[in-house]
Amino acid sequence: MTTTEKTQHNKELILTAAIKTLAKYGYAGTTVTLVAEAAGVSRGLLHYYFHNTEVLLAEATDLAFGPLFEMMGGLFDQAEDAAQLAHILTVQTRAAVREDPESMALMIEALAVARHPGPVQDKMLAMLLAAPGLMLGGLSRMQASGKAHPLVPLNYLPNLLTALLDGMGLQIMLRPELVEDDGLWEAMEQMIRTLIGGPATEK
Repeated sequence: MTTTEKTQHNKELILTAAIKTLAKYGYAGTTVTLVAEAAGVSRGLLHYYFHNTEVLLAEATDLAFGPLFEMMGGLFDQAEDAAQLAHILTVQTRAAVREDPESMALMIEALAVARHPGPVQDKMLAMLLAAPGLMLGGLSRMQASGKAHPLVPLNYLPNLLTALLDGMGLQIMLRPELVEDDGLWEAMEQMIRTLIGGPATEK
């Protein structure tokens, strides 16, 4: 393993442990010692890569949600129409909150800390700008090809979709039983389809 590979391995090991620790204890209850113990590394090594728990939270958030944003752009090109896109977004959101509750808990912690200037706020702002930007590009291509007919101004649609998808995830953190409510998810899919515009199709 090269020095670069070793560094990347150590960072991912620490950040993975940080995600679990932050989700379990919250930002206020997470310490460098707890994360180091969970990662099986020394406090010194952890400090070498990450100066404090706020930097850890910022980088852990990026690790947890970065791949999701990279994947998002392709979803709009895969969908044949608005109904199929609404189905894909709904299914993937439901799977995410059901299978990865730690990431949703991490998002809540990051949003709370992001109220104040610092690395977490910088990271969250970058993510909140990136996600709608990717959506806007995809929606613009769908509209240009006649696959979507938005019922609201196109430049506002990504923000509305982000609010709907993220808001559902946050609700489920407090009411986990909602993830099994099929009617709720069907209603959410219908709402997304209506916003994007277009007739329903067979899934």
